[in-house]
Amino acid sequence: MNWDANEMLAALPRGVTDRIQNDLRTVELRSGMVLHEQGDLVRQVYFPHAGTLVCVGAVSKEGDIVLAAMIGGQGVVGGGSALMGTPECCRALVQIGGKASAIQADRLRCWTDVFAEVSGLIGRYERLIFAQSVRTAACNAQHKLGQRLCRVLLALKQASGLSVLPVTQERLAELLAIRRSSISQFAHALHQAGIIQIRRGQIQILDVAALKTKACECYVPFEAYTPADHANLTNQQLPMQTRMSLSP
Repeated sequence: MNWDANEMLAALPRGVTDRIQNDLRTVELRSGMVLHEQGDLVRQVYFPHAGTLVCVGAVSKEGDIVLAAMIGGQGVVGGGSALMGTPECCRALVQIGGKASAIQADRLRCWTDVFAEVSGLIGRYERLIFAQSVRTAACNAQHKLGQRLCRVLLALKQASGLSVLPVTQERLAELLAIRRSSISQFAHALHQAGIIQIRRGQIQILDVAALKTKACECYVPFEAYTPADHANLTNQQLPMQTRMSLSP
């Protein structure tokens, strides 16, 4: 097991990883795969590896996913719902395929009873995802499309760790819940300015600094979230409301 492939797993103390490694297995996630649907009880939890990206969001009446947050090699998919035993409020869709470490939800719950570090990690990350979702909702309501597009491109790069994003303009339009023609106009302007390069089925980010100047303030780097701090985070250090919600 390559613990460094996911930052949350890498932050666990050695004594914890030695105990749980037999319950983790490496799986291949294909682009377009649905890991769980809105309303599902989570049966398997995924820790994406670097370069793999999962989008979570609400499902529109047309069946598309409206982006709420992105989860890459820094986080976990389905962890909070698995610990609480509650239905998922979002669809989780693999945007960029790759590997992940997977564990059965019931085994994860067993380990949180033994190691406070595990529930502490998941609880803190779930709060990060909630903050992402709130920020995304506010951004969609308040900011111009061009700013939102730049924010999403930066977030895709940050979460996946890739500069060449295997994503189409059509997919971006679905994530932003707008028409493809609207995306094309702004993406073409960024291409002409030398900030991105549009290829068939790919978008390459050429100038991150310039892209940041055009994005809204809703883009927040992951530096605000430091996985290394998780090793010292115990369940007792979490707010009372979160401790109660994480109880099996």
